[in-house]
Amino acid sequence: MTPAPAYPELAAVVAGASADPPRKVKRAVAKVAESLPAGELPLFFEEACRRFEAAGLDEFPGWAFAEARKVEKNHPSVRDMDRLHDVFLEFVPLGVVPPMALRDHVKLMAAELPAGEAHERFQEILDSGFAAGFVPYARLFPDTLTLAKAAGIKKAHAEEALAERLLRTGVLPGASHAVWRAARRPLGRIATDDDDLRELLAEAEPDQDSELVAEIRNMWLEALAEARAGEYLPPEWFFTRARRSAPELLIRLVDQAGDRLPPTGPKASYEDDPSLYESRSGRRNDHQPTFWDRPDTDFEAIAAKLDGQPWERRALRNDVDTFVHGLGYYANVDYVSALRRFCSVPALRDLLREMVDGWKRQAASGSLPELQWALDRLVPLARTGYAEPAFSDGMEIADPLAALIRTVRGGSATELAIPGWGAQVSAPGRVVQNGAFLTVAWHRRFQVIAPERVREAVQGPPAHQGIGVWYDGETAYFSRIRNGAWETFEVAEDPSTGAVLTLDDETRKLRPESPSSAEFTFPGAAAPARVSYSRNVLTVTAHDGAVIARLPAAGNGG
Repeated sequence: MTPAPAYPELAAVVAGASADPPRKVKRAVAKVAESLPAGELPLFFEEACRRFEAAGLDEFPGWAFAEARKVEKNHPSVRDMDRLHDVFLEFVPLGVVPPMALRDHVKLMAAELPAGEAHERFQEILDSGFAAGFVPYARLFPDTLTLAKAAGIKKAHAEEALAERLLRTGVLPGASHAVWRAARRPLGRIATDDDDLRELLAEAEPDQDSELVAEIRNMWLEALAEARAGEYLPPEWFFTRARRSAPELLIRLVDQAGDRLPPTGPKASYEDDPSLYESRSGRRNDHQPTFWDRPDTDFEAIAAKLDGQPWERRALRNDVDTFVHGLGYYANVDYVSALRRFCSVPALRDLLREMVDGWKRQAASGSLPELQWALDRLVPLARTGYAEPAFSDGMEIADPLAALIRTVRGGSATELAIPGWGAQVSAPGRVVQNGAFLTVAWHRRFQVIAPERVREAVQGPPAHQGIGVWYDGETAYFSRIRNGAWETFEVAEDPSTGAVLTLDDETRKLRPESPSSAEFTFPGAAAPARVSYSRNVLTVTAHDGAVIARLPAAGNGG
């Protein structure tokens, strides 16, 4: 590269720059430049950039570098692409090249150089910044992809090559939000089957001095999860480096760890613990159909679940209940054909007969909630042409008025209404009791109902995962069942990202402690009623044995 002249006037400007206002310094530099020919101006401003940078005057090097490029833009004849490449290789490692200058240079190379050469030169420029220990600017991924596409390089290959260089050069922790956002998926791909890269990724935790460090950290965790790093990370990593992580990402990584991170909590028994409820199908007992009406539904495969695990059999009964409840929901669906094909499988036909018998008993019980539940299933069956033998035999429908009177005599159970759970809550929620604290969770929020007050709703983990959030008077926890045992995370709220979870070796064995039933005298009742919780349903039984309320807590459980 041609050495720059001495420019004694420039030396004087730089010497006094620390004492003068920035505008005055820039005017002084521009005044020296007025006497120079256009061909020399890029060299002059580049020399000014060097001297300001050497003097530690951080406000001026980027400005001077941009002025040099402005001259070349206004006077294309003075531009030399080979010299310009050397200029960027010199100044990028100094950290003085403005992002816009780099972006403009990418466009210039794309227009002036063969595609392959432009791509190669840009990678050399980026590498010069990586070698100096930093990422040159935020938009390096889009610009790399632009040049790579012109050079015939596949997008995935270009992304992965750049992500690998970021990882191997050690500059990734200090990268910006935009770089992490572009890099997280290719990082996950390249580290999936490469032990060295996976180890480097695990060590690439983002620097803590970024304003967006929490969001960037989530992208780091997402890349680790994509790379299935949980299968290899040591157990202590989960208790230290993974603290205060986004719920979905931490749970995903813990699940990847499998038996390498064994639960330490008490064993869970879905058969014996009434607080546990399995909702493996992901559906609710409402009018939402199971979509078994499709012509290609394999009812033989569905019936095979009867020979599966206990949770599969319970989930199948829930699905059958939902299927029957949803018969006739859509006007353009051939439910008659769907029900006929369902009943053509002997095992399913027998199961439905058994469930019909149960609904008939509920219809005759004299309980208003039980009557409603039964009719909501028996009526759609009758309307769809269900004519199995003995369907109507012994059918006894309780007098609704008599059932209503029994319900009223049992007392008004409006106290069971949950504060804050109003019309705005449209998704399944979780209700978990721990001692005197009842925690209600929905969507990504939860609130605690205590004897003395209702705490304001705050951010929590997604309500559809795990057993739910619960509170002990000081700390909120989130429990679930993993590998047949309870596993509990501490819950906190990050002001920038929302709920975060921490897996602590001391508290992950905890579980909520709550009774499965209690007595309560509701207003207007002659005697206490029994409120019980079992398998996701709150049931209120009056003193005379009549069920006066049946409240499914939609989706509650693991």
